[in-house]
Amino acid sequence: MNLDKLEDNNVLSKIKKTFKENKLYNPTLNKFKIKLWNKFLKNGIPNKKNEEYKYTDLKKYFESFNNNLEIQNHGLHIIETKKEYQIIISSDKKNITNNISNIKIYNFNDDNVILENNIILEKIFKDNNPLELLNNSFFIAPIILEINSYLDKKIIIKYELSEENILLMPNIIFKIAPNIKADIINIFPENKFNSIINDNINIFIEKNSKINYNIIQTLNKNIIINNSKIYLKRNSSVNINTISNNSSLIRNNLTVILEGENSEAFLNGLYFLENKNHIDNNINIKHLKPNTYSNQLYKGIISEDSIGIFNGKIYVHKNAQKTNAFQLNKILITSEKGVAKTKPQLEIFADDVKCSHGATIGQIDQNQLFYLKSRGIKENIAKQMIIKAFIYEIIDKMNNKFLDDYINFY
Repeated sequence: MNLDKLEDNNVLSKIKKTFKENKLYNPTLNKFKIKLWNKFLKNGIPNKKNEEYKYTDLKKYFESFNNNLEIQNHGLHIIETKKEYQIIISSDKKNITNNISNIKIYNFNDDNVILENNIILEKIFKDNNPLELLNNSFFIAPIILEINSYLDKKIIIKYELSEENILLMPNIIFKIAPNIKADIINIFPENKFNSIINDNINIFIEKNSKINYNIIQTLNKNIIINNSKIYLKRNSSVNINTISNNSSLIRNNLTVILEGENSEAFLNGLYFLENKNHIDNNINIKHLKPNTYSNQLYKGIISEDSIGIFNGKIYVHKNAQKTNAFQLNKILITSEKGVAKTKPQLEIFADDVKCSHGATIGQIDQNQLFYLKSRGIKENIAKQMIIKAFIYEIIDKMNNKFLDDYINFY
């Protein structure tokens, strides 16, 4: 394999070295991983020259670690408590799996597991997103969680970091059997460690199943790159809620593929930024079959000198007639230095569809502010009231009591 296609920098050189030294734990996956690695090397860690990363120069953030960034072989703790199923990703490198009711757990040390999941692997390894490619090139400790019966508890993914300067690349695959309801919650850590989390979460939803997937990113000093991809079969649905609050750098690569008729996807996002936060939501919805439906609503509040980015694309295949797809991004800027970038996109190849997209960027309405102040309300409280009114719609759509504790920044 050619490792010299890119101009070297300290971090990329170290990643290359780690890849060459990394022992591939299953020879069956070698061809996949080497192919992905060479694909990644064609462009490397994306910078502003990459159109999809125009406002988020990840290469700059990776290079800020100089030569100190270490790729971490993480540990996985999978346990069941009275209230929930926990998938704990930690930097202690230990794997602990207790008996879990209603969930089957597989790893890729077994050739039979690879063979049985060949179609899934081909889909996962097909993507060109550079951060997914990087993760899959290493494919560190990937697991499959197969859910084939009713779950009365939430599945919660947690991260426990105890070291600085690590690149953590967890890889989790969910297989949801037909006629299942489940809640999956991906909670990124609230800590002060200066590291990078680049996770791949793939969710395969079979027919007639309904999944709630919540992504929570709050008060975080890490660099977070979340690559989540959801595949929907016939009559299945997913409801995705993303909350991003006061984190230094977040890049969300969220892809939903409606590959079955009458499948549905509902996406709600709320992000609040201040004090040089940088949050970039990159959403890609693919309608591949007829009579599919998607609806996106993202709202952002940008204060101080922070940057909020929304890039949303709806793709409708020529065979996806009777598609309904809607997208709306609204941003409220509460400071003079705040920066907002929004780019809604439609790519439609079918003629019998209903699709729309829109975006608004504005500041606090001075007439509303004046009205509230004229009623004796202090200015800071009046601004909070206007912000609450702005985000009420998205909170109402999320309609999830579990998330209430994380929507506390207004």
